[in-house]
Amino acid sequence: MIRIVLIFSGSLIPVVMILAGAMMKYYPPKDINHFIGYRTPRSKKSQASWDYAHQICGALWMKLGFVSLLVTIIFITFVENENAIGILVFVQMIPMLGSIVFVEKALKKKFGD
Repeated sequence: MIRIVLIFSGSLIPVVMILAGAMMKYYPPKDINHFIGYRTPRSKKSQASWDYAHQICGALWMKLGFVSLLVTIIFITFVENENAIGILVFVQMIPMLGSIVFVEKALKKKFGD
């Protein structure tokens, strides 16, 4: 039973990243808005930067989600301690939040300040 809980809770963030990444890349919000999408001041400067941010972030989240899912499966295969899932979730948050830095740098490079 513990293994099932570990698999479910450990896979949640990578699966959400894959699905959200696919939505951003293939079905991004058409117009700049304040409710849904990759919303940073730099991404909302123009429609072109909005569209580019969703393409870059979507592709990145899909890749990072798959890698994170693979790491999660390997981790859960060898670790049976349910307390370790907290460490796993923390580690999964690093690439998810770190992707903001990458996307912002890509936006700055393409569109300037």
